[in-house]
Formats: sequence, structure tokens, C-alpha cells
Amino acid sequence: MPAPLRYAPLLVLLPGCAASGRLGAQTKLLAGDLTAEAQGTIAVGAAGSHAGKGAFVPVLTLSGGVIPRTGRGTGSFEGGGDYAWLASPAVSLRLGPRVGGAWGGEPGGYLGLRGGVAVALESPGRERTYPVVLFEALAAPGVGGDLAGTFVGGLGVSFGAEYYGLFRVPSGRPMRKRGRAVVAPIVARRAWRDAAKPALRGLTPAVRRALGRAWLREARLEHASIATFANLSMQLLACGAPPELIGGAHQAALDEVHHAKLCFGLAAAYLGEEVDPGALPAVDSCKPSLARLAVESLVEGVIGEGCAALLATRRRRAARDGTVKRVLGAIAREERRHGELAWAVVAWSVREGGARVAKAVRDAWARDLRRAPASLRVADKLAAHGLATSRDLAAALTLTRLRAAGRLDALLAGARPLSLPAREP
Repeated sequence: MPAPLRYAPLLVLLPGCAASGRLGAQTKLLAGDLTAEAQGTIAVGAAGSHAGKGAFVPVLTLSGGVIPRTGRGTGSFEGGGDYAWLASPAVSLRLGPRVGGAWGGEPGGYLGLRGGVAVALESPGRERTYPVVLFEALAAPGVGGDLAGTFVGGLGVSFGAEYYGLFRVPSGRPMRKRGRAVVAPIVARRAWRDAAKPALRGLTPAVRRALGRAWLREARLEHASIATFANLSMQLLACGAPPELIGGAHQAALDEVHHAKLCFGLAAAYLGEEVDPGALPAVDSCKPSLARLAVESLVEGVIGEGCAALLATRRRRAARDGTVKRVLGAIAREERRHGELAWAVVAWSVREGGARVAKAVRDAWARDLRRAPASLRVADKLAAHGLATSRDLAAALTLTRLRAAGRLDALLAGARPLSLPAREP
């Protein structure tokens, strides 16, 4: 089930899920004349692969101003992109190519590089808009017009806001409202906790807090997933599903109770305080249909929980704490069972609904392939206590999609082959 991730501005950039806008000022040298310009920059979406600590961001900048020496007006535009690297939780470093053109005072074109430092004015921690300031420099040779054969350079500073949607780490299958997981508030009691006793010796208070918060986030999402499977059983009943699927949904809900208790136990141990879920907010159920059943089971179950099972397995291998290994082993086994239940629901829905449901499944598959794993920086001591890394997440997601593609091709026999990720990790 997905959980929000800590990220830096300009770093976690996913296709169709990134948007930013900035306004600022810059001084630029054009064919020997200094200019003073106001500039605006926008970035929407991302291109290329998301790898490790960075992502490629397409950008467009427009600017206009005056040449102080002559008083003549000038303007310019730049298109290109930046590759961004995480330097700290709130700072990213940027460098990328630019194709630009100027008009007015010294018209012409240029090719070059622009780079700088972006700083979030608030510490990023959730999926929302953050104010940022960007300091950057431009260096380029002129390639056309009055700028041909001359140097073009500049310095700028801009302020703005940036929003990034995230591919969230799978863990369970929570109910959603407007795309966000609906989770219960935290209360100080101990009804929902396993007697987990991870090794705490040698962990600093800051590391314990980081681990506790991560496991608490996971616990809340596992708890919220109980409602998802209760709702799934109601939808299956309303669609006339066989008893095996309905029984599987109820068993999955009991599994999520188990997962929640395990995770709340770890969270309480690391935080050193009592943490339990309060009342889960109610979410109105959608009108049941075979197409909705199939799509939700594909995206949240086949892909989401299938990825969660593989991710838990990788996390268990990296973990060094025996209690954490036990928890992740149990989650991996039961999430695999949930993934198989999701496959059964998809297959039954397609058989019952025919071409209309098959098309909905294919469209959902195409949309899911546009999502990319987020970038996570996890210290060794955190990975030793069960936290996922970027490599773990990317490998689990890619392998899940590879396995799903073959099964979906068989299920949707006679249709064109499904798109695949480039390679298996």
C-alpha cells in the first residue's frame, strides 16, 4: 500500500505528476552587452528514466528586460531540461542542456548548459506544494544571428512553488479518497500491537525516531487496508462472485489485522511510546461493477501487492534485526497470497464481463506503466531495520510488471501483446 515519501524539490519527478513555476531575475551577457532581465520558468512532467538519486526534468524559461548601456529592450527563451541530484532532504543540485534564442537588442541563438542549486524553504515531507528558491548560472556559445561565435552567460535567482506527485512504496491496500489513502489518527493506547522487541542498542534517538515514524506510517496503511478487503467482499457479493473469492477477501482482511499489529508493535518499540489507530474515517463505496473490480484488483492488488510482497522479501534479506526479519517474512508471505487473490478477481471479472472489462484492464495496465519508482535515500542502519531503498523498490516494481505481463497476455488472449519494462533487474 502506498505511503508518502520524503523527497527533495526537483528530484522525485514522475511522468505527468510534476509541476513547478518560478519567477525571478537574472543578469545575462549577450554579445558583450550586459542585460537585466525578469524571468519565468515552468516544468511539467518528466522524461527518461528515473534512476537512483536523480531525474531528468524538461523546462521552459522566458525572460525579458533591458540593456542598461543602451536602454534597448531585449528578450529570450530557453528550452531544455535539468538532471537533478539530491544533496540533502531539502536541497537538490541541477545541471542540464539549453537551446535558447534572444531578440531585441542582440538577436540570435545559442546552445549551452544551465545549472544551480534549488532549496526548499520548508522541509519536504509530504506530497504537496513547497516554496523553493533557485540559484543558477548559464554558460553557452552563440550559434546564430548577432550571437554567432560569441559567449553567452548569466546568473539568476528565482522563487516559486513546486509540486510533485509520488509513486508510493507499496504496503497493503488502503481505501482511497481523491487518490489519497484514508488512514486513522493515532491515539495513545496499546490494543493494536504485537510484542515486538527489535534490538535498540547502538541506535541514536534520531535513528529511532526515523525508524519509528516509518513503521508507524506502514502500520496505519496496513490498518486502513482492513477496510479495503471488507469493501472488496461487499463488491464481490454485489457482482455475484463465487464463494472462493469472497472467502479470500475475508481472509485477506484478517491478514491485514495481523500486519497492522506487527507494524504498530515495531513502531511503538522504536518510538518508545504507545501508538494505536483511532477511528478510521468512513469512505463512501463506489457502485460495484466488474470493470471497477478488475481495474482496482489489477492496480492495487496484482501490481501494488505483488510489488509489496517482493519488496518485503528484499527488505527481509537486507535486515539484520531478527524481529524485523520475522515481521517482513510474514508480510511477504501474506502479500503474495493477496496478489494471487487479485489475479483471481481480475480473471473472473474478465471472463464474466468480456471485451468491455478486458479493455478496462488493458487501459489500466498502460496507465500503471507510466508510473516510476520514487528515489529513497536510506542509510545502512535504517535498511538493517527494514526500510526499503530505491534499488529495492525499482527491482520489485520491474519484476512485478514482468511477471504480470505474461499472465495478462494469457488472460487477454487474442489481443495485442502488452508493453513491458525494458529489462528485468
